[in-house]
Amino acid sequence: MSNYTKYFSPFSTVLLIVAVTVSLTQLGCSDNPLNGNSTLFGSTSYDPTAAKITMTLAALTYVNENNPAFIKDSLKIQLAKTNYSTQGNWKLAWGPGLSTDNANMMYIAVDSSEIIPSYCLAIRGTDWCYLTNVIEDFFVDQTVYPFGTASDTVKVSDGSLIGLDTLLQLKDPATGKTMQQFLDALPNIGSTFYITGHSLGGALATIVTSWFLDAGFGGKFKVKSYTYAAPSVGNDGYRLYFDNLVSSKGAESHRLINSRDLVPRFCANLQQIIDDQIPTTLPALVTALIQTTQQYFGDSINYKNVAFTEEIGSYTPTNCPGSSGSLDNYSCWVAFEHDHNNYLRLLNADTTSFFYAGCPLTITVR
Repeated sequence: MSNYTKYFSPFSTVLLIVAVTVSLTQLGCSDNPLNGNSTLFGSTSYDPTAAKITMTLAALTYVNENNPAFIKDSLKIQLAKTNYSTQGNWKLAWGPGLSTDNANMMYIAVDSSEIIPSYCLAIRGTDWCYLTNVIEDFFVDQTVYPFGTASDTVKVSDGSLIGLDTLLQLKDPATGKTMQQFLDALPNIGSTFYITGHSLGGALATIVTSWFLDAGFGGKFKVKSYTYAAPSVGNDGYRLYFDNLVSSKGAESHRLINSRDLVPRFCANLQQIIDDQIPTTLPALVTALIQTTQQYFGDSINYKNVAFTEEIGSYTPTNCPGSSGSLDNYSCWVAFEHDHNNYLRLLNADTTSFFYAGCPLTITVR
């Protein structure tokens, strides 16, 4: 069974769509991709080397994700590997911070191989073992973004704000310091600070980036946000606020997506899923659920993606089961296209390999 089989079954694919709708009141595929292509556009500051490094650090947030007692040691082992794009240069500097229910995790790594060190905050994506992550993914009603100079027209999803609040409370298990306390203690020497995440981690990295800049850290660090497969976070007001904030603080934002990945189409590009049959021929049930979600949104709820979106192409799975248009076939495609190792392949980076632990004391819904 391949790695990404754990993440999307036919049931969890339906859950992905159904949970979006319900909350309104993430196979047997080959590991060998074909037909790759890359079409980067948007920001001229995009750095392919930085993309490989940050996507690797984002992928490592999933290490031993359901085995909390071993996450820190496993993460250190993975960071030490020289065959990854991180080349063994990145070390654990803070964390991993883990929420009390183990649903949210993030860590900060440092590369001290240069005279001025660089840092990266990596935020874990969806862990289907925890209801909290489902809430953060799918509570898509909106509330006012409460930081900086944002007006009451700047709105983000309830789930992303819940996630941000949780992340800001996480502490390093050794020092007891929050992320903000760790950042406050770092010297102001012009270090680059990356913020990254995959899937839900990418959405949370987006709102963390705006909080980071609103909290004044843009004057201390060269801030560069690299997100992968990130769903949209807020409305058009938030998009404008985020883009202006990033520009005014001299920061960077890069939203990288696989052109055949379903997840980053939520919720700003739902119609594109139907129009372009993403990632492949849609089952009738999926089409109906997306249309139901669109009807609920109507004119009252809108989502927009922050700049810059950069497509990194796609690969085609070679042996997904079932016929075209079946839920089995569609689920396999969804899993393959969204998998973090697929993103690493599209970036021409070495893939990661680590142990996956099943859901603790529960029946997995992956």
